[in-house]
Amino acid sequence: MELDRRREQFYLRADEFTDGLLGDHSGAEEKSGMNSSNTSSLETIDTMIFYAIKAHNNGDFQTAETLYTKILNQKPNALVASIVYKHRGMAFFAQGAYEDAYKDFSASLNENPKNFRSYYYAGIVLMMMNKNSEAITMFNKSLEINGYQAHVYFRRALAYFQEDQLILALHDLDNAAALGLSAEEEKKLRAAIAKKIDMV
Repeated sequence: MELDRRREQFYLRADEFTDGLLGDHSGAEEKSGMNSSNTSSLETIDTMIFYAIKAHNNGDFQTAETLYTKILNQKPNALVASIVYKHRGMAFFAQGAYEDAYKDFSASLNENPKNFRSYYYAGIVLMMMNKNSEAITMFNKSLEINGYQAHVYFRRALAYFQEDQLILALHDLDNAAALGLSAEEEKKLRAAIAKKIDMV
């Protein structure tokens, strides 16, 4: 599914950061097809969304970003704008432009305060910028809207881990595991927490 591919690219970068925290290293990226010079003939929002998604899925983040911007310049309704800001934020994130990504996730939430995924993505970006307590606030808001997100509990556990709030980290890790978090991710973080507790 196309949406899953975009999320997967986003999570790959977030997972590289996580692996760095927990002492592991890996990564991957794709490149692709259409360049920004081909975007001038695109007119309708539907057409631009189609090509933006295609470029995004192919790892051509600059073209995707250009198209998402053109869509936003046409002042779509709040729901569409929220989604487009979220996806442009993901494209910025994939390029390591964390400040821009955070601004877009915030703009997505201004358009639709119930967009729990934008809270989650904003939290991940804040962690990348070493703003763990602010990230925790974002994860809290995401979970208030949808409490059945194993990955959000896991990321909040990581943020608590970074802040040395180890009991809260373990509690979130238990919640994540109960909601289906992969055993491998759980074991890595649990081992890192145990090691930290041992050093305290």
